[in-house]
Amino acid sequence: MLKRSIPFLICLIVCINIYGQENRSDNLFPVVQGGKWGYIDGAGKMIIKPKYDAAYPFYDGVARVMTGKRFENEKWSYIDISGTPIFKDLSANRLEDFSEGLGAVCLNKRDASGGILCGYMDKTGSWIIKPEVYNAFAFHSGLARAALPDKASRTGVREVYLDKTGKVAIDLSSIPTNNSEGFSDGLARFAVSSDGKGFLPQGYMDTTGKIVIKPQFQGADDFSEGMAAVFTTKPAKIETEEHQEDITAGFIDKTGKMVIKPQFEFYQPFSEGLAFVSVRGRMGAIDKTGRVVIRPQFNLAKDGASPYFMVLDYYKQAAPWRFSEGLAAVHRGGLWGYIDKTGKFVIAPRFRKAHSFAGGLALVLVGDRVGYIDKSGKFVWNPVK
Repeated sequence: MLKRSIPFLICLIVCINIYGQENRSDNLFPVVQGGKWGYIDGAGKMIIKPKYDAAYPFYDGVARVMTGKRFENEKWSYIDISGTPIFKDLSANRLEDFSEGLGAVCLNKRDASGGILCGYMDKTGSWIIKPEVYNAFAFHSGLARAALPDKASRTGVREVYLDKTGKVAIDLSSIPTNNSEGFSDGLARFAVSSDGKGFLPQGYMDTTGKIVIKPQFQGADDFSEGMAAVFTTKPAKIETEEHQEDITAGFIDKTGKMVIKPQFEFYQPFSEGLAFVSVRGRMGAIDKTGRVVIRPQFNLAKDGASPYFMVLDYYKQAAPWRFSEGLAAVHRGGLWGYIDKTGKFVIAPRFRKAHSFAGGLALVLVGDRVGYIDKSGKFVWNPVK
């Protein structure tokens, strides 16, 4: 019954902006029933009846939903927690989750140069920034990444950060590529030309556009809880289609100081004071001094294809290997379960896939069926297709 939603879900995850989604409204949860999407509360009671062909979680008290078939006749809406549309059946190419009171909307409409027009809407459905920009992303730290038409530019566009009035706050035209899509912990990642180094050195700017950590890293990630992973890469010892490079990662603080020296094969951002890292193919967790808190003992499992894979990627920090509400999903013996911060299993491994807790519930996959569990491991929404 879920098949009709799969093409839409694929695009949702490809397009999803991971920034600005910390303010998720955790009182309602999207579920699928009979091929349609609706919302339940934390007790598993259906609050908004299934009637959408796709639905996102609530952020800032607003959720995006769709009816129709993706890329053919889809119609988008934002709804509030009562299910009332902020606007209805907008012909849109892409919607972003609400963040800091605004939602980015890209229309099925192009200007004379062929660019898809985007703007920003408030919770009344009014345009706060008119749909006259390109490639709009969510607001974070009061700024949103977007692009403006610029005939003088080689590419025809100029990359910028906008403030909430639509005014250009930071002009990125001098920065060539690999810019992050938003601010995190008040800093945004950017890259400069390689100057013969063979890679684009990456650094960080603040919300005024001032460079606070000079571009020097071969690879860098966004900040989380005052720490960011930086890494070097080299060709993998054993190359596969999915794995062509080996990394060696460490962590810096917001001054650019290397707090935890590069030594890890894989990492996840810090969450609730801990970060999962891989050592010799096993996952464990470290604190912000680099001290091993949970010894490396879990399998670094890769997500396999399944019709529900995209469903399980709905959530900010929904991927495993991150603590949320005191628990983290980890992999052992081919299945996923949940541990506490001592490394002890609180919910035994029994799920095909598992995601982080939010609002007291976590989305899990049992066989080919999706359900929600509470922190005792009890199903609040039984696995269904």
